[in-house]
Amino acid sequence: MNLSLPLLNRTGSEVFDRLFRGEGIATLLESPAIGTERSVLTRYSICAGLPQIVEGRSQVFTPEIGQILECLRELLATVDEDHQSSNNLPAHLPFTGGWLGWLGYELAWEIEKLPNYQVDSLPFPTAYWYAPQRFAVLDHWEQMLYLSAPTELELTELVAKLDCAIDYPPPIDLDSKTSDIQFLTSASDYQAAILQAQKYIQAGDIFQANLSLRFSTQTNLDSWHIYQRLQAINPSPFASYWQTPWGDMISCSPERLVKLQQNQATTRPIAGTRKRGKSSAQDAQLATELLTNTKEIAEHIMLVDLERNDLGRVCRWGTVEVDELLSIERYSHVMHLVSNVCGELADQ
Repeated sequence: MNLSLPLLNRTGSEVFDRLFRGEGIATLLESPAIGTERSVLTRYSICAGLPQIVEGRSQVFTPEIGQILECLRELLATVDEDHQSSNNLPAHLPFTGGWLGWLGYELAWEIEKLPNYQVDSLPFPTAYWYAPQRFAVLDHWEQMLYLSAPTELELTELVAKLDCAIDYPPPIDLDSKTSDIQFLTSASDYQAAILQAQKYIQAGDIFQANLSLRFSTQTNLDSWHIYQRLQAINPSPFASYWQTPWGDMISCSPERLVKLQQNQATTRPIAGTRKRGKSSAQDAQLATELLTNTKEIAEHIMLVDLERNDLGRVCRWGTVEVDELLSIERYSHVMHLVSNVCGELADQ
């Protein structure tokens, strides 16, 4: 059953906090509703609570590498299109029921033949998704809130939670409760990896390397406060907060990796960054510098070509195109070079 209500300028965090936070499994996919801006990237937020129970089984899936894509195919084959279309939720919403989850980096080993040099010590599964029993979708443009639950009683409970007052704790000083950051790679090892990557590039063995650093810290703060602080500092269109059996996961990403709607696949790569200016004139100067920097342009075009190649593997021949190239997207502290690549999905 579904119900629509005025959103009343509530944020995704506010709705999630009232309806689902604290449940054993819960998800928030949040876009910031900033002033009167109407970016298609920031129109909707989604939040959800516990998974459905079907025939005594919780609808949570964590297949191992080698079984992930096949498990997804089997699940998609069970979708009842008539049931989905009778949901009564507006067709334009990005989520009207289904699964929420992630696919981790190690899925690449199911797609490509790659060596195994590292072991991931984190407890999270590579693949995780679940079918929520109750969820909410926020339309920030139209200022509408859509609620979905199996019964009228549960819908009534959700509405009651929305109207309840919440006693928010006072602001917390993060610095006083957080230990120093510990890098898991030394500076000398990282510099050696850079030099080795340059040698591989010069030899023609590779044309791109993504060298990253893992770091850790300890804090007495709970994950929800950390997420809220990150979103306040840098509101991002693809922020997410996950409560899972393995721990909480936080992301404040501005980048859409891939989108599939109807038969149209889209990827929106970001590469090239400058800080925001202290004035409009300085901001414009930094944007011009970014758009004319040879290194930044070369790196960005290389990434666009990689994305064109990736979509070309799953899209119909001749349909892959770059419909937006080298645009500037501005965020609270930085600006990025962004492009958009799309194509028509091939018959599977």
